Amino acid sequence: MALAMDARAFGAYPTRTERYQVPFRVRDTVFIVLFIAASAAILVLTFPWQPS
Repeated sequence: MALAMDARAFGAYPTRTERYQVPFRVRDTVFIVLFIAASAAILVLTFPWQPS
């Protein structure tokens, strides 16, 4: 990977780099919370600790 970055002159000039910071948005937080809630629900519904 370092060789590829060197070949493209990555970081040689401030305006040529393709890196930029992506802000953490509210929708990212909502997605994480919903993902954790869905994962917990699936675990609770399918885990075999509940008596039949």
